[in-house]
Amino acid sequence: MLLDYGINHLHLIHPGSDDIVFIVQFESQVVLLKIGKHSDMEDSPPGSALRRLHDRALKLAELEAKQAATAQAKQAAAEATRTLDDKVQRQSAALKSLKDAASRRRKRSPDSET
Repeated sequence: MLLDYGINHLHLIHPGSDDIVFIVQFESQVVLLKIGKHSDMEDSPPGSALRRLHDRALKLAELEAKQAATAQAKQAAAEATRTLDDKVQRQSAALKSLKDAASRRRKRSPDSET
């Protein structure tokens, strides 16, 4: 269950010490659940008590992480759209310039009337 919910634990003093901190990591934040001992993982299934205690905060943090990712994706999409719009405008201007030049050449060319 700890892995299912993304609950990690870090040993505070040295690897293998019984003093640990329980955390959940999101893309833009880390939620501190509890500072405790390995015995905090002895419930069944492991980590369920931690999850129950912090379920609301974890859901909120998960929602905020999703919203931040969505906002970032929207911003990237808007920037890509602006870039494409600029490219289309430049290409349209270039095409118009070529058409105008071709039209002027046809008007100047005596062969264009035959």
